Formats: sequence, structure tokens, C-alpha cells
Amino acid sequence: MSPDASSTNWTEETTQRRTTRRARRSKSLEKTIRNGAMEAPPPQQEESVVRRGLTDAQIRRLQHRLLEEREKAVRAIWVKRGDMEDHRARGELDELEWDIRMAERQTEFIVLIENALKRLRESPHSFDISEASGARIPFERLELVPWTRRLTEEADPFSFGK
Repeated sequence: MSPDASSTNWTEETTQRRTTRRARRSKSLEKTIRNGAMEAPPPQQEESVVRRGLTDAQIRRLQHRLLEEREKAVRAIWVKRGDMEDHRARGELDELEWDIRMAERQTEFIVLIENALKRLRESPHSFDISEASGARIPFERLELVPWTRRLTEEADPFSFGK
């Protein structure tokens, strides 16, 4: 079971309990108001239930993480480039082809990171919204896969977190 699945179940159960408590309080309050004992208080939203996106510190942390990942990928491409030259000089075509595929994969990864950095710059407080469902992506997932655009259960298992 993934960490996201257990946290989702916990979140759903907690939200359901809060909704039930809120409904009981509301009925009790309506009864009190009908009896003329008091006026209705203004509606309040619980901050733990309504999440408003990422904090500035979380945004900075994600940006730093994306930049680190981009730097690692660029370094990997340079290493592959050196390997390609060695394999080409030795006439090892299978290894050369393998190095080319790995460099292409790293390039695709860099494009994902660049797209994530662009999204983070243009709309930082909606960066954690899933493109598939519109639900909030937990910060824990974004820390692990900061270039992701979907929740764990919505992600393609054969992609780089697209």
C-alpha cells in the first residue's frame, strides 16, 4: 500500500467525522435558535479541512528540488556524451545505441522539469492541483516527485510522473 493511499483513507475518514460533527452541531444550533435563545453565529471554515495551496516555504523547497534534479540530469547527459565518444571510437555500436537512448531519456526528463519550473513560476499556489481530477496533490508526493502533475492513483506507472 502506498503512503498516499493510506493518507487518503485517513483524510476521507477524518473529513467524514468532521462533517458528521458539524451536522450535529448545526441541528443543535438550529433548535437553540428556534427557541429564541441566541442568534446564529457566522459560518466558520476549518483551516485543516480547507487547504489553500502551497506555502511560500514549500514553493521555494520544490523549486530548489527541481533545480537540483535538473542539474543531475544535465550532468548525466554530459557523462553519457563522453561514453558515446568512447564507444564510437572503439566501434561498440550496441553500447553507443544504449547511451543515445539514455541521453534521450534524460532530455525528456529535463523537459518535464522545465515544464514544472514554468508552472511553479506562473501559478505557484495552484501547482499542487492535479490536472486529471482537480484535487490537491499532497506535499509529500510533490517532495518526492516535484515534476508530477497528478495524484499517485492517477499517474501512469510507465512515465516520469506525468
